[in-house]
Amino acid sequence: MDFLELAHRRRSVRKFADRPIEPEKFQRLQVVAEAAQQAYGATAGALYIAADPVLADRLRGAIVSGWQGKINLWLYVTPVPAFLVMLVKSPADSAEADRPLSLGPISMVMESVVLAAAEMDLGTCWIAGFNPDGVGKLLHLPPDWRPCIVSPLGYPTEKGRLEMVSRTFAQADRRKPLEEIFEWKGGRS
Repeated sequence: MDFLELAHRRRSVRKFADRPIEPEKFQRLQVVAEAAQQAYGATAGALYIAADPVLADRLRGAIVSGWQGKINLWLYVTPVPAFLVMLVKSPADSAEADRPLSLGPISMVMESVVLAAAEMDLGTCWIAGFNPDGVGKLLHLPPDWRPCIVSPLGYPTEKGRLEMVSRTFAQADRRKPLEEIFEWKGGRS
């Protein structure tokens, strides 16, 4: 599969099959994260993979406790086999404690991991508004490490007929035309 196919194939997944993820897939995600960290200079970041089912379930509870902003109710009812947690090192007393400058490179690392997961038929979904303090406490993180990105990880379930009809009706799988999201200025086409 080439990159363009992979980019079109990757979707946010919110329903996961009751199927364990093979250890070699976790290892591959770690290798991708390490390579991406070096490529993007994301030295203040680290990837935490919560692969233990009990920890993943407890992490789901920590994520939804103290929601901030948009609430993703699906997480309350959907079992999740594993979680990816991107961490950022930022001393609590520093000027960038709440908005570290390293979030750009760290986000690129996470997206590389998300694309690698999609290539291995694993689904992910960036979670907005999670409780970073609850997640950090559960993972026993040192005070200068904070979770900045969280995503569930697992094999997507097959879409049922009702879900397919409702997604078609709502145009949930429709992507914006390229002309709406990209503008070319200058140069030769």
